[in-house]
Amino acid sequence: STVGNILGENAHQYAADTRERVLQAVEALGDRSHGGAKSLRRQTSMQVGVLIRNTAERPLQYLAAYEVILGANLRLEAEGYLVSLVRIGDVTRAAEGRSRAFHEVLLDGMLVMATIPAEVLEQVERLWPRCVWIDHNLRRSEGCIHRDEAEAGRLAGRAVREAGYRRAVWLAYEGTDCHYSIADRRRGLGEQLGSGVECIDAPLPPVATWDAAWTRLGPLLRPDTAVV
Repeated sequence: STVGNILGENAHQYAADTRERVLQAVEALGDRSHGGAKSLRRQTSMQVGVLIRNTAERPLQYLAAYEVILGANLRLEAEGYLVSLVRIGDVTRAAEGRSRAFHEVLLDGMLVMATIPAEVLEQVERLWPRCVWIDHNLRRSEGCIHRDEAEAGRLAGRAVREAGYRRAVWLAYEGTDCHYSIADRRRGLGEQLGSGVECIDAPLPPVATWDAAWTRLGPLLRPDTAVV
């Protein structure tokens, strides 16, 4: 019908005055289109999930995700999609408390923010062939978005050199499961410092043993030393 087409995806086929009359009538009647019915007809939910690292116990763990979520929502909303947040803790908990996104057909795709456990990664790839990995350790030719962390390291190195420091202490976690940003930043820092500034690696231990780390760090600190 004309009303259905204008409220659906074919409004562009009608004249502006016809669209306006239909929309005014719909508003006067207090009518709204039924999203569930549209989903059944289209065989698509028009919803995209965003999997974030936050848990119920640590709700503020990954604040950097906020701006990315806003940007994704802005772009997807323009295409008629809704964004649904899925917390990593809701995926790994017991079956009766798990996110509906993982045991119901609700989402057309998933955006994954940052690194997630391997077992969750396998579930995501199995359930959503259309998946985008954002700021994740995965390195693939498509479907992966990374920040230029090496450039961040170069900017830090440039600031160290311009400030006149002769040494730089690099503080960062180490290990095979660390986020890609650590290695990329260290590489960029080294490129910028070159041979003119000595760079000393000072790996950070687990949080529980930081007191000992600060004790070891003390002798490295001098007026000519920057800490990155």
